[in-house]
Amino acid sequence: MPSFGGVPVGEVGGLAGIRIVSETLAIDLRPVDSSTAVAGASDDFGDDSRRLVDLGSSAIVTATYFLANGGAGRIVDLHFAHGVERVRDFRVAVDDRPVTARRLDLDLQPEWRPPLYAPGPDGPESYLYSGMFGDDTISPSPSTFHASLPPGPSRLTVRYRAVAGTYLVEPLIVRQFAYILAPARSWAGFGTLDVAVEVPPGWRAWSEPALERRGDRLTAHFEGVPADALTLSVQPAEGAWRIAARWLSRALFAFVLIAGARLCWRIGRRRGMRPWPRRFMVSVVNGVAWGAAVAVAGWLVVTAPDAVTPFAHLTNYGYGKAMAFIVIAVLAVVAAVLGMIVTWIADAWAWPRDPTWPASGSPQTPQPPATPPR
Repeated sequence: MPSFGGVPVGEVGGLAGIRIVSETLAIDLRPVDSSTAVAGASDDFGDDSRRLVDLGSSAIVTATYFLANGGAGRIVDLHFAHGVERVRDFRVAVDDRPVTARRLDLDLQPEWRPPLYAPGPDGPESYLYSGMFGDDTISPSPSTFHASLPPGPSRLTVRYRAVAGTYLVEPLIVRQFAYILAPARSWAGFGTLDVAVEVPPGWRAWSEPALERRGDRLTAHFEGVPADALTLSVQPAEGAWRIAARWLSRALFAFVLIAGARLCWRIGRRRGMRPWPRRFMVSVVNGVAWGAAVAVAGWLVVTAPDAVTPFAHLTNYGYGKAMAFIVIAVLAVVAAVLGMIVTWIADAWAWPRDPTWPASGSPQTPQPPATPPR
């Protein structure tokens, strides 16, 4: 499946009489670059697929709410929807006082459902996030925490790690993250939202709704709740080494195709009119050599860009590479046969420059000039 492992997380459900004056949402996606993550901490998806996820590559979310309680101080139960199995280091604090959360067995509310698509180069619905091909995406489950809210203003802070989703698109992997905003509408009111997303250095990034990019940071300021969910996609950019390897390998492949045909022709014309067993042997050697060169050059076209790219950035989903190797094998066989034919024809057509060279391949013995009669 192209999309799996996503952990939809979202806003805290609110209560009547309590208003969010402003919220600061910080999402750090830099750890999703598995090439820099610390190895060793991993877990399976919990779906019997035996695939492993690196918990060190989890995104870090910090949501800070500035609340206004219009009544007396009270103890409230606030609900938080997230993929429990894929969330670690879950911490909640009110005015810097830690609050303990516990799991609830509640029905999933419609506003907690994850989005179906994630943005990308082709628009807001470039990649699947969940849906018909997203069965591995974990549906959020609610947790609750008891919080003592004083009258007037207070600050609620929620911080955790959540595993980012993965979209398998060749050649470079796409990591996805969805933050559900819809539950924020259940509060008595919602003021402003400031979003800051840290992107792995040099990676491409897309967001829905759109965020402004400055360097490796995405930011935005919203009045009210801008959408049901904030959906993010990030992908490693092609580095200079990968681009160079791709074009150099292609240039080499084109050179082998052109130069190989020309070399077979020139070798065939080198002497010309060999006896057919020797002509056949030379044709076979030339054809096999050209076919082998085409196979090696084609193999470099497929493998050289990946060889200079971090393994954690690569994906081999689908049959793209397998089909490429099949095409290269066919071209190699065609080049071998064509090389034999070209050499044979060039040898047969290469008439000797010396007019005394017979068709049999043995030179004639020159006759002495006739002595004129006296």
